[in-house]
Amino acid sequence: MSLHQIRMATDADREALENIWDYCFHDGETFQRWYFSQYYRKEECIVGCVNDVPVASLQVIDLPTRVKGQNLRAGYIVGVDCLPEYRGMGFTRRLMEEALYHYAPEHDLQLLHLMPFEADFYEPYGFVFSDYHFKMELDIEEFYRPGSREMAHAFSWEHVDLASLDRWLPVLEQVYERCTQQYDICVLRKGMRRWRALADDLAMEGGYLKLLYDESHQPMGLLAYIMKEEAIFVREALAYDARARQAIYYYIASHRSQVKRVQWSAPEDEPIAFRRKKDKDGVMYQPFMMNLILDPMILPLFASAMPEKDLAFSVEGCGTFRWLAHSLHIEKVSKDVHGPILNGRQLTQMVFDRSWMPLEDEAVLSSMAALFTRKMVNFNNEYF
Repeated sequence: MSLHQIRMATDADREALENIWDYCFHDGETFQRWYFSQYYRKEECIVGCVNDVPVASLQVIDLPTRVKGQNLRAGYIVGVDCLPEYRGMGFTRRLMEEALYHYAPEHDLQLLHLMPFEADFYEPYGFVFSDYHFKMELDIEEFYRPGSREMAHAFSWEHVDLASLDRWLPVLEQVYERCTQQYDICVLRKGMRRWRALADDLAMEGGYLKLLYDESHQPMGLLAYIMKEEAIFVREALAYDARARQAIYYYIASHRSQVKRVQWSAPEDEPIAFRRKKDKDGVMYQPFMMNLILDPMILPLFASAMPEKDLAFSVEGCGTFRWLAHSLHIEKVSKDVHGPILNGRQLTQMVFDRSWMPLEDEAVLSSMAALFTRKMVNFNNEYF
């Protein structure tokens, strides 16, 4: 009889995990070699085994996230895979349960991110779409504004040597921090691991990373992009203010003698999506990331209002809580109190789901749902 097991990965699993990834994702030899040699960490990987040989896996990558100025402990679930001969045996379900009910509590995670291949697979675990992008393919002329020329020329650009990233790290972190302060929710990009992921992704595609400076040589933005065939693919564009954003647009437009189109999966607040002059069909609004709230104590960070009176509620698997009136403070209480009993999905829906409204049998949730009428704007540009 074969023995099925869920456990953390070991060094000895590496080859088997690479083979599973190769079969399931077809990312190409170059990317896969980079991923497992530079980015993969066995202590973030959970495996499903038959007779101690991995046949399925997922990873929970450390991805701290800032919400309204407070840093949260968050993880990013990636690489959920299983060999075809073992599908339908419950391996991915058990891996997800291990990640949610054991790994996350052991690492004190408060929030989880993931990019779904199919939302239906992750919804039963409580995940909700929280982040939307504009998927754009526009005529490059959309980025050109003759009136921006003089202003754009007041800025200067500096090429980042992707092979010497360490010396650029301080200014990259500075500009990322400055430019993402405008977002309610933003994944943090600190340290070499996260920046190396972006730089290596660009390098593998022959891309470029540029820093934008103002007249005082203060860093005001960055642009990461790849030129392929007749298009520029914008991997990331960050601007500190409207002037810097116009300078970035003008820089993109300066390539119109080389390419004809601009492809960009941009955050939902990207202005170019709203100010097109020619191309009416080049923008698609689509879900990008899902989230799951694990810690009810962080709810006030997402709220657009405070309760008018003490609000008691329970969360399955987490306990009972009281949200104090006219306050952004929640306390955990030891005794049962009268109030709605929520599961993790309902909790996350109230915060993130733009279409959710309490059903008749969920009317008791209305007083809580009213605290989250404004849905937050995210900046999450992570892809692996």
